Amino acid sequence: MKYLLIDDNPIDLMVNEKVIINIDRKNEVIQKRSGPEALSYINDSDNSLPDVVLLDIKMPLMDGFQFLEELAKQNLAALQKMTVYLVSSSIDPFDQKRSSENPHIKAFLKKPLNRRELEKEFQE
Repeated sequence: MKYLLIDDNPIDLMVNEKVIINIDRKNEVIQKRSGPEALSYINDSDNSLPDVVLLDIKMPLMDGFQFLEELAKQNLAALQKMTVYLVSSSIDPFDQKRSSENPHIKAFLKKPLNRRELEKEFQE
């Protein structure tokens, strides 16, 4: 499986990559530090699309919800082929409600990610 991690925090990127690799060493993990950087990656026809996107909510320049809106405008076909999880340390009920109402988001995952929760989520 190919995973795209989008998060402005390098420590979260490192930890989340380790969790994903520990699930299966064959997993491929791509890291992007911002929404615009991730959009460029997804829209580059030389790159194969990730199977799963783990998207942080709170990022500078473009938050996770803005990223999804922009991707839907630019490349809806790509968005529909990927499974998107929103990842956040936010306990704001509004963020959780907003993610549950977005048809492009499969689930809201809380940081820090752990192997057991990810394995359970990815099996559903």
